[in-house]
Amino acid sequence: MKALIIVNENPLGSHPDVYEAFDLLVEEGLLSGYDVVPYLHLRADGQSDATIVRSITEAVSSGGHGLVIWMHTGSLEVDDESLERITSVPSRPKMVYWEGDSYHPFYKPIPRTMTDIMRSCAQVYVPCGGPMIRSLRAAGVKHVRYAPSCASGTRFPHVWSAGGAYQHDIVVVGNRVSSRIPFKTMPGARRRRVLVDALVRRYGRRVAVYESGWTGPNAMGPLQFDEQQRVYESSLMSVGVNNSTYPYVFSNRLPIALACGVPLLYHRNPGFDEIFPSELGDLFFDDERSVFARIDALISAGPQHLAAISRRNRQFFEENFTRVTVASFIVRRAMGGACWSASEESIRWQQLPALLAVCDA
Repeated sequence: MKALIIVNENPLGSHPDVYEAFDLLVEEGLLSGYDVVPYLHLRADGQSDATIVRSITEAVSSGGHGLVIWMHTGSLEVDDESLERITSVPSRPKMVYWEGDSYHPFYKPIPRTMTDIMRSCAQVYVPCGGPMIRSLRAAGVKHVRYAPSCASGTRFPHVWSAGGAYQHDIVVVGNRVSSRIPFKTMPGARRRRVLVDALVRRYGRRVAVYESGWTGPNAMGPLQFDEQQRVYESSLMSVGVNNSTYPYVFSNRLPIALACGVPLLYHRNPGFDEIFPSELGDLFFDDERSVFARIDALISAGPQHLAAISRRNRQFFEENFTRVTVASFIVRRAMGGACWSASEESIRWQQLPALLAVCDA
């Protein structure tokens, strides 16, 4: 089966992990081939949404695609007639939507343009439960399953090593996000600010905070996406807090940190016990008191203990959160596969029940 992927890529080459994942699926024989429509690049090149959608329809009609994957299409306007034409070509492709962001009806509503496409999809994959699922149900979307945030293990290699000359003891990578309307600031963003303030009060200049919006001596400024590995390599540990507080959700900063192998502490969200095994329980914290105790333990730990944590983090990432693993899961389900391969039976997130199902396929 051949796939057509509509992805939010601009400039070209900015999403290498997508190409890497689908190249491997072709190499493994799961797909016979794939084509990509980088709609944001086409927009930047001056094409209208109507022209882009016409190109998608023509590509499906002439390319013999059996699967169409929409990835984070945002405001791309696709009319119902075009969606009907796409699924009515001779190859009768199945349409799937793969969304990487979490949404909330109050803090961050799902764009109508996205739900318009999702309603025509046989399956929709999102990285969280909770309010987003209620919004999808209200919009008439069906067959919603969980697919976690993920990253490329090639783009983010295992760079951290124990006993190095670290630039920072504790690093936090995340924007200081706030809304112009104070009560509309996402709960996780408020929680991140509170935690960073507490870390700075307790550990002073041993704390470094990267990304936009932070001020003061601990603020290191914005960070290019691929520069995260450099920061993790030069830090003893990382502490993470997600903007969203919904069930199962975490941003791709969590799998990226795991991939790089840095010892990591991350604020727990609901449902994490269903995704992460008990042996990773020391990775998560619930409040300031517990994170301070974990930080102090890591600061005083010997190189061998830290090296073991680093290897464990990388191994767990490779087995659970690579772009290839998630893409393979989605393609198998789209093809009517049972769900996971024999080698993936231990991946807990793949065994979660449907988040929203109407005669779930």
